[in-house]
Amino acid sequence: MTYNYLALDFDGTLLTSDHIIDEKTKAALIAAQEQGVKLILASGRPTYAMTKFAEELQTAHFGGYLLSFNGSYMFDLANNTRISADELQADDVLSLYNYSKNFEFSTLIYDDTTILTDKINHYAAIESEITGMKLAEISDFHRSSAKIIFVHTAEYIEAVEAQVKADLGQAFTVARSLPFFLEITPKGIDKGASLTKLFNLIQAQPEELIACGDGGNDLTMIQFAGLGVAMDNARAEVKQAADFITADNNSYGIAQVIEKFILKTPSR
Repeated sequence: MTYNYLALDFDGTLLTSDHIIDEKTKAALIAAQEQGVKLILASGRPTYAMTKFAEELQTAHFGGYLLSFNGSYMFDLANNTRISADELQADDVLSLYNYSKNFEFSTLIYDDTTILTDKINHYAAIESEITGMKLAEISDFHRSSAKIIFVHTAEYIEAVEAQVKADLGQAFTVARSLPFFLEITPKGIDKGASLTKLFNLIQAQPEELIACGDGGNDLTMIQFAGLGVAMDNARAEVKQAADFITADNNSYGIAQVIEKFILKTPSR
């Protein structure tokens, strides 16, 4: 099988635990693009926190795509255009914020360059470090945002995730990314749905796609792809859905996939 597209999650997948692209993975991704493969960078991250990595991988030069906020925004990097944008409207953000007060969550939303939160705490600081975006405390949540995140310990999120999905799942898409982040986007917006929209637009087939991820928000794109790949550090349900399990994000897992299925060279 010839794969023409490679979709990559960021944290826990493309990036190491130090939030960088290791040199072996970078070289493999450049080689894949030189062979004609188009990269689709697909992350829950804000656009702001993805662009430097897209530039590092020369994705615009090779004609790739960027899906930020779990696909709420989609960009054609070669033409420097935004293909689509789906946001939570101000009334929805306020309603979700008010709902979060039924739990012990703190809440994060976004503007172009800033993470806005009701409480700057350890987990908000982690998101700031990961994204490189500054933090600001706010009290007014009546504003639009591409997504809203409910934040707490991994153990607490594990305990209440099913209840939140039951309460909100009819009106919104709810997915866990990092263990301590529960992300809410507009209904029908997830990585798989966004890839479906993109592939319809560019007239490509799922069979041409390899998709790699580790988190709950990667599940739909792994199910959509012709070859769904889970990292060895992935959540159990992601591994169960995958066609192939590669090494973890600190052990050149993405390079391994490229060497095996695209460059078709022995893993080194």
